[in-house]
Amino acid sequence: MTLKVFSNPARVNGHNHLRFGPFELDRKQRLLFREGREIILTPKALDVLEALAAKPGEVVAKQELMRAVWPDTFVEEATLTQHIFTIRKALGEEVVETVPKRGYRLAGATERQEPKRRPYRWIAVSLAMVLVLAGFGWGFLRTRTASYQRVEATDYLVRGREMLRQSGGGGVLTALNSSSLAAALAMFERARDADPSFAEPYAWIGMARYQRFANGIGGASELAQARASALKALELDPALAAGHRAMVRIAHSTGETADAVDRAWRLLHAGHRDRDTVEAAVEASFRAGLIPESILLWKRALPVDPMNTLTRVSLARSQFHALQHREGIATLDPLADNPDSQWVLAQLYEQIEDRSKACDAIRRVVETAPNQLAGWYEAARIFVWAGRREEAWRLVKPGLARMEALLEQAHNARTLIFAALTHGALGDRARAKQHLDEALRTGSNDPWNLYQGGLVLATIGEDAAAIEMLGRSAERGWFGSHYVTRDESPHRAFHHLRGRADYEAARRALFAKTETLRNRYPLPKL
Repeated sequence: MTLKVFSNPARVNGHNHLRFGPFELDRKQRLLFREGREIILTPKALDVLEALAAKPGEVVAKQELMRAVWPDTFVEEATLTQHIFTIRKALGEEVVETVPKRGYRLAGATERQEPKRRPYRWIAVSLAMVLVLAGFGWGFLRTRTASYQRVEATDYLVRGREMLRQSGGGGVLTALNSSSLAAALAMFERARDADPSFAEPYAWIGMARYQRFANGIGGASELAQARASALKALELDPALAAGHRAMVRIAHSTGETADAVDRAWRLLHAGHRDRDTVEAAVEASFRAGLIPESILLWKRALPVDPMNTLTRVSLARSQFHALQHREGIATLDPLADNPDSQWVLAQLYEQIEDRSKACDAIRRVVETAPNQLAGWYEAARIFVWAGRREEAWRLVKPGLARMEALLEQAHNARTLIFAALTHGALGDRARAKQHLDEALRTGSNDPWNLYQGGLVLATIGEDAAAIEMLGRSAERGWFGSHYVTRDESPHRAFHHLRGRADYEAARRALFAKTETLRNRYPLPKL
C-alpha cells in the first residue's frame, strides 16, 4: 500500500491531506474517504488513524499513540487496541500492521504529491439542496442520519468492549467485576438502540449476558436472552465473526458444541483471520476436546500480540490438558500475578506435585478474584490434596457465603454446581448432594451441569451414579474428553474409576465423539 502526502503551503506544521491506498484523510475537516466515498469513524479512532498516518511506513509505539490521542488522560493499552480494531473493521485488516513488542504501522511507503482540489463538500451541499427542493431530500438526509447513527453506535460498542474487558468478562477466569459487567451490557444496549440495524452490538450483548449467567448472575432466562441476542446478530449479518464467537461461547451450556465447531471452521475456511474468528475457532476446538488444534491456533496468534493475557492463559490451559505441564508454566511466566494466570498455574503445579506453589497460586486467585466461583472450588480441592483440610475450610468459607448470597438473588444451576463441588471437595457429602440435586432440577439439560454432577457424585462415593451422569452428559452434547483426562489424574475425582467396565465404556463413547469431530473438521491452512 502506498501512502501519498499532499503538501499544503498554508500549513507549516503538517500536511492536511494524507492518502494511503484507496483512502484519503482530510485532517483539517476530519473526514475520511475511500475513492471519494466518506467513511465514518468514531472521533478517537480517527485520532489514532491520523497519528499513524502522520508517520507513514514507520512503527509508532503504543505509548506514543496513547500520548498523542489521550494527552491528558490515563488509559490502558486495551483502549488503544479497541480503536485499532475499529479502524481495521472499517478499512480492512491489512491497513494497520501489528509489530510485536513495538507498536503499530500504517502499511505502505511514503509518496508526496500536490493536493487535488476536491469539490466533495460543496457538491454534497448543492446536491442536498436540489434534492430537498425537488422533494427527494428526505432520502438523502435519512442516509446521512443512518451514517451518524452508526458512528454513535460504534462509539458505544468500543466503550462497552473496554468495560467488558475491565469486568473480567473477556478472560478465562479473571476477577469478575459485576458492576463493570453491568455497565458494559448497558453500553452494548445503547449501541443497539442507537442503530438497531447494526449487528455487532447484539453479538456483544449475547456475550455479556452469557458471562452473567456463567458467573451466577441471573438464571436460565439470562442464558436464553444471550442466545437470542447472538442469533439476532447473525440474522442481521450471517458472516459476523463476533456473532459466531458469541454462539460458540453459549454452546458450552446448550449442548451445541458440534455446531460451534462447524461455525468456527466455516469462518476459517472462508478466509476470515480477524481476532474474533481466531478466538471463536480456539474456544470451539477447546470445548470439543480438540486440544492439539487449540494449541496450534494459539501459538500462531501469540506472535501478533505476545503479552496478550487471553492468548497466553488459554494456550497454557490447553498445554495443561495436553499434559505439557512445564511448557504451560513457561508460557505463563511473563504474566506475573494475573488471576487467570494463577488459576492455571495452580493446576499445573499440582500436576508436577509442587504443593506449596499450587496452594500459593490458588490462594492468590480467591483473594484477587472473589467473585469467580471456580476459584473457590479449586482452592478447596487443592488445599485438601495438599493435606491442609482445616485451612481449606477457613479459606473457602467466604466463597461459600458468596454462593449462598447469589442463590438468594437467582436460582442459577451453575452456582449450585460450584457449591456442590466445593462441599464435596471439603468432604461434606450431605451438602454436596443437596446442592447437586437442586442444580439438576434447575438445569438438567445443560451438559456442563451433568458432567460436573458426575464429578460431585464420584467425589462423594456414588460411583455408579457418577458413571451414569457421564453418559448423560455425552448424550446431551458434552465433548469434553480432555476434562475426563484431567479428572482421571491422581487425586482427582475419576481416578479410582479407571478399569471399571461401565466407566471405560462411557469413556470410549465420549472420546469417539471427539475423534469424529476431528476427522470431520480438519484444521485449515492459516
